[in-house]
Amino acid sequence: MKTAVEMAREAKVTPGLISEKGAYFARIEHLAELARADEREATNNAYKERNQLVALLSMLFPSGKAKTAIDGWDEAWHGCVYIDFPWGQASWHYHTDDEQMFAHLPPYTKPWDGHTTEAKYAAIAAAIRARGQA
Repeated sequence: MKTAVEMAREAKVTPGLISEKGAYFARIEHLAELARADEREATNNAYKERNQLVALLSMLFPSGKAKTAIDGWDEAWHGCVYIDFPWGQASWHYHTDDEQMFAHLPPYTKPWDGHTTEAKYAAIAAAIRARGQA
């Protein structure tokens, strides 16, 4: 990816303006990086909150953890919690930064049942609706 200064040079900005425009574009790049950092922090916080709920559920239902390598995924995300709900299996990957939340879990020895994220949340929603009708 080209920097703002490189783009300014390619746009044939006169040499006297390069430093002024370069400083301007450098500031824009800096602000964009700050925004990306804020977005990463918000995403990390959302995963941490979700993982707290998964940890709680893992204490209420039969559960375990396993390393599940997925092509193209950062190895830090290979940790996975599996929960055997009455309606079927569900799983959530977690970052190594959050692995202490799952230290209580034994190894999970069953195979992944092939559920998708969509199917997992549809089953959870159905269980919530069924519980509301009970």
